[in-house]
Amino acid sequence: GKYVMVMGVLRSCSPEPILRAIKMTDLSENPVHKNMWSLEVEDLHRVIP
Repeated sequence: GKYVMVMGVLRSCSPEPILRAIKMTDLSENPVHKNMWSLEVEDLHRVIP
């Protein structure tokens, strides 16, 4: 998978989040962002049931 940052507008939350993306940036190769990936996924699982 890729670790990306998406900027956009949240269109819907149910049953799955739907975004209208305005900008998407690949952060996969940045070592600082790579270390944060697992922590952000863990945080996301707490926010979105």
